Amino acid sequence: MAERIPSQPTGEETMILTLRPAGDESLIDESLADEESIFARDPFGKLIRVDRPTEQDLAKSVRIKIDGSDWFEVPKAVPATDAQGNVKYHEDGSTVVRATTIYDAAKRMKPLKLADNQTSTRIPILCHQDHQTPVAVCRACVVQIVSIDPRDPTKKREQRKLLPACQHRVEEGMEIHTLWSPETKFRKTVRASVQTLYELLAGDHCHPDRDQELRHRDSKYRNELHDLGETLHANWTAFPGDASAPRELADRDRVCAGVAPPRFAAKPPNPDLLIGWVDDLPDSATTDVAAVSRADAQRIITSPPFVVDHNNCILCDRCIRACSEVKPFKVIGRSGKGGTTQIAFDLRDLPMAESSCRSCGECMTTCPTGAISFQYRVMDASPNRLAQVLDAATVAVEPDELLQHPLFGRMSKAFLEWNRGAVRRRQVEPGDVIAEEGEYGTTAFIIEEGYIAVCRRGAKAPTYLPNAEKAQVASGVARIPAKYGPALFVQAPEPNEPVGEMAPMSHARRNATLIAVTPGSVLEIDRNVLFVMLRDPKNRDKLDRLYAQRALFEILPKLAQGTGLFGCLTPEEVKALTGYVAPSAQVVRAQPNYVICREGEPADEFYLIRLGFVGLSSQSQGGWLRPPLRQGDSFGEVAFLTRIWPATDKRLPAFIKPGVRSATCTSLDHAELIRVPGDGFAAFLKKPENAGTFQKLRDQCIRVYGGTA
Repeated sequence: MAERIPSQPTGEETMILTLRPAGDESLIDESLADEESIFARDPFGKLIRVDRPTEQDLAKSVRIKIDGSDWFEVPKAVPATDAQGNVKYHEDGSTVVRATTIYDAAKRMKPLKLADNQTSTRIPILCHQDHQTPVAVCRACVVQIVSIDPRDPTKKREQRKLLPACQHRVEEGMEIHTLWSPETKFRKTVRASVQTLYELLAGDHCHPDRDQELRHRDSKYRNELHDLGETLHANWTAFPGDASAPRELADRDRVCAGVAPPRFAAKPPNPDLLIGWVDDLPDSATTDVAAVSRADAQRIITSPPFVVDHNNCILCDRCIRACSEVKPFKVIGRSGKGGTTQIAFDLRDLPMAESSCRSCGECMTTCPTGAISFQYRVMDASPNRLAQVLDAATVAVEPDELLQHPLFGRMSKAFLEWNRGAVRRRQVEPGDVIAEEGEYGTTAFIIEEGYIAVCRRGAKAPTYLPNAEKAQVASGVARIPAKYGPALFVQAPEPNEPVGEMAPMSHARRNATLIAVTPGSVLEIDRNVLFVMLRDPKNRDKLDRLYAQRALFEILPKLAQGTGLFGCLTPEEVKALTGYVAPSAQVVRAQPNYVICREGEPADEFYLIRLGFVGLSSQSQGGWLRPPLRQGDSFGEVAFLTRIWPATDKRLPAFIKPGVRSATCTSLDHAELIRVPGDGFAAFLKKPENAGTFQKLRDQCIRVYGGTA
């Protein structure tokens, strides 16, 4: 029996296990059961222990190749995040670290471009989602790895088996081959494995949507087994020369032409495995989402909200992780063995409607094959609620249309169908108030047509107003009532750029009023849809950067009116500085007691506080230094300025260590910070045209330290 190796970092990449005599059962540790995440095999098949990633690995990188690409670097490890992309922290404030996987690395590459301007997934997935912990149970993402031979570093050797990309970590010198590898041998091996898996799953679990079949509705979900089949079809089409042998020709014909007999007999659905279905439920699938009577609404709400069709379940565990990781309920698990294995609700294996399920819909949203689907939509049971949000100028946007939108295209169709009516299109006329300053906002907006003015009470009107050169825009701005304050900005139509998203994202009051200045239309997005949209890493990165930039433009001008470092700058200097550093600004969401930066560390950036409180403490000065910093304050900017302090300026006090943090900054509650990387700040100050600004900031720094500029 293998002895468990201590978990503390050893500095080595891997460690060989030592062996104990068989029969010593006291050495068995249940934590060793997860072989895929704790162990790996070298190219010779020897079992080795893989060290857990540490915070030191965040600063390391490895070189890899994917499908014959040039060598490129990826971080050896990345911070672990929750479903909303927030970094996870241990109780002591240190970052939870996870190893960078092959799937992570593949997402950094450019999308595959196929014929007819089509794109395809480089590594298909079924059991994995970006916001969940990978478990590698489906093996749709398998790849062939060629790695350095440990016996002869000058040689390489392919791994003895295909490995799951969603879970397997990247290593130095690794060459990865996917379905799209230019190496015919590796490409065929991977495709044969993935196609066998697809045909097995499709034969057993790819059944018609019951709503389409029995209630004549449109499909409520997007079956990802079909997507996997389309990926294989695109792959065979891209490499037609791979089909030469009779077996390969048959494989291609089954996927591409559908003329070959099925490889595995299809398994008909068992009616007994459809749990929760109500035959006589009113059909609410109409174009008018409010066409549900009160009596029908009562019948709907007394029916089970979700249907579980075990015929469609591929045991991917996505619903289990949705219920235990994304949500904290832990209602769903597995029961049975072998062919009788199925998902179960509570330890007693109750029907879903009779279990402790909270009906949050997270499992239904994440299911890839419709094994869990909704019985009725949210609005079907609440027609009065829908009447409150829909009027003559507002219509619900259909899910199929949303899936064509760049921000909604990668969302779950089941979620959009279930929340039909949560995204609405509103026609607006000049003077219509879309959102008002001071209210608690629960919606964000996307401008489809027309122009929207952003106004703020008590603000100073800018000398230049974007888009105001258009006569229609200027006329609309001139008619804005004075009670809303001056227009600070005029937003043009942009499908990739929501407005008003800061309030629902931060659960705060709106800091500006949005008023239409020309005729047009906007999409209203409810908060629950906005948060699910942010689970997509691409959307989250896009919206977080937009959110950070807007917060920067809001906070820095206020700091310029205070007594801190930026209090010496003119509005024009603040505008130039903000415009330069805004593209690199980042959102940091910190949990209580998280250490943002430590005393004695190098000052590489500074922070602005969007929400929450931050405490400053110092061991050398005996504890807390001053009252907590709060919303609108900044910290770290003085320490960074001393880092780039020119040697010709001798005024820096002797007790200052240039470029070193003089205090430890800790979040005291759930804080939201805007991180401004120091590189951009330094590059701005070192430009010849900004020499005067640099000088003024240094003079102000001396005043902050109590000296004379």
